[in-house]
Amino acid sequence: MKRVLIYLPIVALFVVAIFYILSGTNGAISALVAYLSACLITLSSINSYRKMVEARLRDGIIPQEDRDELDKIEDPHRLYEDDEEIDEKEVSDIIKEEKAKLKHSKRGLKETLKDSAPALAPVKILSYIILALGFIWLKSNSMMILYAYLISLSIPMFVIIYILISEKR
Repeated sequence: MKRVLIYLPIVALFVVAIFYILSGTNGAISALVAYLSACLITLSSINSYRKMVEARLRDGIIPQEDRDELDKIEDPHRLYEDDEEIDEKEVSDIIKEEKAKLKHSKRGLKETLKDSAPALAPVKILSYIILALGFIWLKSNSMMILYAYLISLSIPMFVIIYILISEKR
């Protein structure tokens, strides 16, 4: 994540310079507003998702990985685990049990709000408000260069994806 925070400002300078050359001051300002808005939205989404996953791991909702390294290498997709034969009677019993569990486990408002917490995170909502206000400000001051704005909205996402994929290697 540190690499992301290092590369995003560097790419921002490059993007603003390109659009300044292509379409002048208005293009550079449009690109900067869109780029910063997209950075805020993407980083807040990553942060809220990370917090949700950590909370679910802590609460035991998501099971911890219990396989050793050799199993992960030999069968990364768990294709060869538990190759048991299951009778039709067992399958129908399992289906009936699962249907009964679903009927008894109606989700309440509390569970729904707990699951939607990442979508309702204040930082994430604030990021979208900044995006909307930036767009309105650019449009009302006749500074909007649409192609610079739209292209700059997508660049932070690609930068972050590239960095995260390169870290996996």
